[in-house]
Amino acid sequence: MEEGGGFHWEAAGNWDGICCVRSAQASFLLPGRVIAGDESMGRVSQSETTWHEQRDKWAKIWFEKLCRFHGRKPQVTWEFTADDVIAFLRDHVRRKTPAWKRLKIIQSLICYRRYVQAAPFDDLKFIQTKLEDLTRAEKIKEARLREAGGHTADEIEDVVGHIDPSEPDILQNLRRAVRARQDTLETERAYVANVKAFMRERGLKRQADFAEIHAADVEAHLTDLAVDGNVAPSTQNRAFYALLYVFQHVLKREMGEVQAIRSTKGKQIPTVLSVDEIEQIFAHLHGVHLLIAKLLYGCGMRISEALRLRMKDFDFDRMVIEVHASKGGKSRIVPMPASVVPEIRKWMESRRVLHEHDLEQGQASVCLPKALERKYPAAARELKWQYLFASHRLSRDPRTRVLRRHHLHKDTFPANLRAAVKKAGIHKHISSHVFRHSFATHLLREGTDICTIQELLGHADIKTTRIYLHSLNREDVKVISPLDRMTSHHQTIPANLAAAAADNAADARDLVQADASGDRSVAECSVAEPANAEHVATCENAGNAREVTLLVSELSAPKSHTLTRRSAGPGDMAAKRVSEAEPARAASLAGPPRNRLRWWSHAASWAFQRASVVVGGFLSLS
Repeated sequence: MEEGGGFHWEAAGNWDGICCVRSAQASFLLPGRVIAGDESMGRVSQSETTWHEQRDKWAKIWFEKLCRFHGRKPQVTWEFTADDVIAFLRDHVRRKTPAWKRLKIIQSLICYRRYVQAAPFDDLKFIQTKLEDLTRAEKIKEARLREAGGHTADEIEDVVGHIDPSEPDILQNLRRAVRARQDTLETERAYVANVKAFMRERGLKRQADFAEIHAADVEAHLTDLAVDGNVAPSTQNRAFYALLYVFQHVLKREMGEVQAIRSTKGKQIPTVLSVDEIEQIFAHLHGVHLLIAKLLYGCGMRISEALRLRMKDFDFDRMVIEVHASKGGKSRIVPMPASVVPEIRKWMESRRVLHEHDLEQGQASVCLPKALERKYPAAARELKWQYLFASHRLSRDPRTRVLRRHHLHKDTFPANLRAAVKKAGIHKHISSHVFRHSFATHLLREGTDICTIQELLGHADIKTTRIYLHSLNREDVKVISPLDRMTSHHQTIPANLAAAAADNAADARDLVQADASGDRSVAECSVAEPANAEHVATCENAGNAREVTLLVSELSAPKSHTLTRRSAGPGDMAAKRVSEAEPARAASLAGPPRNRLRWWSHAASWAFQRASVVVGGFLSLS
């Protein structure tokens, strides 16, 4: 019994040793032996019972699939129309379902309408008639291919998988070459996209048009990408290697030397997140997306590597994770963060339950690497080979068209990450690869050897790892901006000068108080002399205090670093009054020795203080 109902055998009678058997696809006579009496009737009855069971089974299956396709619950009361069936069959045409299988679908739906719903089915007969014609045409075409020594579509798919026959022949041959060399699906899609762009630009329709294509055409195409397209160097290189692949493995001839204008792009420093920013992003992620983000940052994985993790890749005894099918087909081991072990165990248990459900439904299957599926046919149904982050729905393998449970789509996590970054209020350009950059940079900052980081990241060349040194802020090297130095000096100089001015003003006040009190014994000896000395000292102290204040204001002014000539001010007027009192000062100098000693002490103290202020100010400005 084949999928879709298989061959439906119906015993029609028994005449002269010929057992007439009718198939669901064709009616013909099958030679057999004469069966007499009760034995014949028993076998015919058993055959009819088996046929009715299979008919009812597949009728129910295809009705449920029709309901799911239209988003309805499988209820017997739903009266589906011919338009509903045509839309369902068109979807199978898009999936490249052969005509004979589509014929089985309409036959099962007619049986469901007739025997289960007990409703008329005349509106579905024309669909069955059309599919019978298409089935006969397919069989005739395949028979002619076999007679000519060719290969049928099924035989080709056994080798390289399903290929769209509506594509240009050059693209079909390119897909066959890529799959025969066991290149990845991403490589196939990238090469096909680049060849399509080249054909669209040059107006090529089929492989015969490439006979007039040479190195000059490739060179012009690559130059247009660099000049008009302004693409990155990696994009231009990929286009070159895609066309080189076509010349070498499809056209089987040399492409020639290509001297195109190369695309240039400066070295980009990777974006790195701080620990606080990563915690903010984690706070807005939930469920499986939070676990994936923790693995990206805690293990330094790429997003494709995290999504392809299988149940067998987690070693809880050694606390490591095995990363397979990495970039370049390499494998490596990364440490397993202890903080995510409970979450990993939780998701592994959830995945086990889902796998048991798939086993019950007969849908447990997963794609296996290389030729492992041929070597171990039952491995695709084993739990250890299942993806940890499995999709919630089944999907068909793009190459083999087998219905399997694949891992999460690569665009699912980036969409949730963008939403989390937006909620966190972070304005950096953040992708899933930024967690990998942060992993490497934070390890370097903590003193991890760069060769160890190279092994953890899976880089083939240490030059690729050294790029993270450019985004590293080393703790042992402190670089202070010249702007910060200038700003700090401007803030320090006024504070120092203000403190010096306050000290000088305090000294001046002490001197004034000391001179005012005087020596009463000396004052009694001469009335005029103490008056003159007291007047001179007061004038001196007042003028000195004003000069110190003006000097501080000039040194702290941000206009320039040169001192300008001051205009006549209160300090100058005080000095003028002091100079006018020179006769009195001369008289005081001729006074008693005690007064002369006091005056010289005050003069020396003021000179020393003024020199200290001036020298300190100039040193700070320099």
